[in-house]
This record gives sequence, C-alpha cells and structure tokens, in this order.
Amino acid sequence: MAKADKLEVTKRVRQIMEWMLEGHLTNDIIKSCTSKWAIDERMAYKYIKKAKALFIEITAGELKERLAFHIASRMKIFTGIKDKEKPAVPRAALDVLKDIADLEGYYQQKVDITSKGNPIHSQTIEATLTLK
Repeated sequence: MAKADKLEVTKRVRQIMEWMLEGHLTNDIIKSCTSKWAIDERMAYKYIKKAKALFIEITAGELKERLAFHIASRMKIFTGIKDKEKPAVPRAALDVLKDIADLEGYYQQKVDITSKGNPIHSQTIEATLTLK
C-alpha cells in the first residue's frame, strides 16, 4: 500500500463526509474505504476521525456566523423600538435584550431532573418526607 499524498487524503476525507451525510453506517464506510482505496480498517478509522473533525470545524465557524447574525438582527429590532413612545415598548425592548443575552449564553437553561416535566405537587413532597 502506497502512502496517499495530502490531496488524495483530502479527497478521501471529503468522500467519507459525503457518505456520512448520505446516512451510511460506519461499518459500511469502512468496507467501502478498504475496498475502494486498498487500505486497512485502521486507516479507514483515521479518515473517519478526520471527517468528523472537519465537520466540527466547519460547523463551529458557521455557528459563530449565525450567532453574530441573530444578535445583529435583534440589535436592529431593539434600535427600532427603543425610540417609540408606547406603553408596551419598554417591555418589548427588554424582551429583545433578554433574547440577545440568552443567545450569548448569559442565562442557564433550567433542567428539571425530578418531575419529568410534570408539576411537583406538595402532597408528593410531604409523603416523601414522612416516609423517611
């Protein structure tokens, strides 16, 4: 097996990314790699790892761009409503600012680990306390 040059590695990684996007299973990708390029499974796994890393790299850049776009859009909305003289305007402006802060990660998401999304009733708590 001859060692692939950088261009060939890039082509192979891109091909694996295409297979991943098409929904191929890892085992199928490995079989395709070993038969198409005459490489061993270990090398196929390395290519898959590179493909996943490239997906993360591409997505991270896009996420930053999308976040910047959404924040800029909300700032435009905020600038447009803050000069209005209506009673609901301060609340709307506050909602926009809060949404921006939420996008920037200043608010923690609330996670309910005890009630599975249902309200916790005080009777349940009292019954639990009496059992102990």
